[in-house]
Amino acid sequence: MSVLNLNYKYPLLNLKELNKKNSKVFTNYFKEYIESGYYILGSEVENFEKKMSNYLGKKYFIGVGNGTNALEISFQALGLKPDDEVLIQGNTYIITAFALKKQNPKIIPIEITENGIIDLEDIKRKITKKTKLIVVVHLYGDCCNMEELSEICKENKILLVEDCAQAQGTKYGEKMIGSFGDISCFSFYPSKNLGAIGDGGGIATDDEELYIKMKKIRNIGSIVKYVHDELGTNSRLNPCQAKILSYKLDFLDEEIIKKREIVSMYKKYLNKDKFEFVNNEDKKVYHSYHLCVLKIKNGDRNELIRYAKENGIEILIHYPNLFLNHLLIFLHYLYFQKYF
Repeated sequence: MSVLNLNYKYPLLNLKELNKKNSKVFTNYFKEYIESGYYILGSEVENFEKKMSNYLGKKYFIGVGNGTNALEISFQALGLKPDDEVLIQGNTYIITAFALKKQNPKIIPIEITENGIIDLEDIKRKITKKTKLIVVVHLYGDCCNMEELSEICKENKILLVEDCAQAQGTKYGEKMIGSFGDISCFSFYPSKNLGAIGDGGGIATDDEELYIKMKKIRNIGSIVKYVHDELGTNSRLNPCQAKILSYKLDFLDEEIIKKREIVSMYKKYLNKDKFEFVNNEDKKVYHSYHLCVLKIKNGDRNELIRYAKENGIEILIHYPNLFLNHLLIFLHYLYFQKYF
């Protein structure tokens, strides 16, 4: 999704154009970064971590190398064992399952609703005495009833991990997505709602013990130099990326409002007899629209793709091996500002 398709006037994503308006600011950041001589962790990372924890309403936030590492570090910190059962929704991006597989628990797939969110009733059916963890993945910027899911976990003494890679800025009720889980994982891949100029990721938690453990794991098992008391890795958020993300975070809510305006336009004008939006109908969900997804009802998907292409709009099938009837129309607000 980071490649610009020059065959379209309105490509799925144009990162060059997206970041162009801030190019002077970011160029100065890179210059300051080079001149500082301090290239690993430090105050810029710490400042961003504090800012993200405040934004989410969590006690702790840890900047890591990417979203994949965020998941891997989190699952390692939870100490999953081979006989532990982990419930995970069946339509997640593959890396969520890959990260779990490294810890080798028993992975139990959970059905999804017709709108692509985890089915809470199927969770209830599949919980056993061996269920240690539920992993919920907030695809497209949507989410399930997080109050109910949190209650299910609490009643059954099950841990909850949120995969928030596609849901920065989403809310359920008055709470930010990422504030419900025992651990919440984030990706700052350039195409995300909050995207770096390169790779980046993060982990949020309220648990001090988990926080210290994960902070050690990201830094070769150490928070005191030469003292390595965890089996660690090397996954540290770059200070320059942290400063860029901190800057972008100030505008995240504003940009999501613009995305929501564009989606409202599509909802108004698209043929409702032929297409429907893959949206949760729960009024408590504040959708951040990382992606805007359509489901074909009575129409012809290829016809819509052709029509869009003729008008310079790029459309893709999202996770084609899982959702063959789902159609992605993600049109970044930047290309459509002239309409508002």
